Amino acid sequence: MFGKLLTTYTIVIALLFIGACRKDQPPDSKKLTVKYKKQLREDPKNIAARLGLGKVYIAREMLKQAVDEFQKATEIDSTSFEAYHELGVALRKLDKYDEAIRALHKAIQLDSLAATAYNSLGLTYYQKGEKEKALDAFLEAVRLDPKCAEAHYNLGAMYRDLKDSEKSSYHWQRYRELLK
Repeated sequence: MFGKLLTTYTIVIALLFIGACRKDQPPDSKKLTVKYKKQLREDPKNIAARLGLGKVYIAREMLKQAVDEFQKATEIDSTSFEAYHELGVALRKLDKYDEAIRALHKAIQLDSLAATAYNSLGLTYYQKGEKEKALDAFLEAVRLDPKCAEAHYNLGAMYRDLKDSEKSSYHWQRYRELLK
């Protein structure tokens, strides 16, 4: 029970501060939904509108709709890192861990330097209960982008779980510094 609560808490906090790595949070989701749907009526293969609508659906916690949009985006452009990454995030939120891992590995295959994908992969492994793989993914995220606050936060939580207070404190301190 505590572990599940801790995982949920970790994810909620990390998502609140996701802007440290990602700067694409929609300011007004209802207006954006109308805008993207209009664009898609005019051009169903508009990948930017598909991705935008999917992100709005995630923000509105309409996860199945988000998955649909991201899957359509991957069909339109099978080389889109963002489409596969966002698909993995949405699938993780639906507790479809194996599918999420496949999508995130595809994203990493498309851009092996994307710290956000490794961080998302780490969260997925963590939620799935594969702590060692989660730790490896978070470490890779920080190696690729030492300024990714979310990955430092997640490492702080991982090391706390592993009872390594020195490393935990280091990563949480780094996380706080990056938020300033």
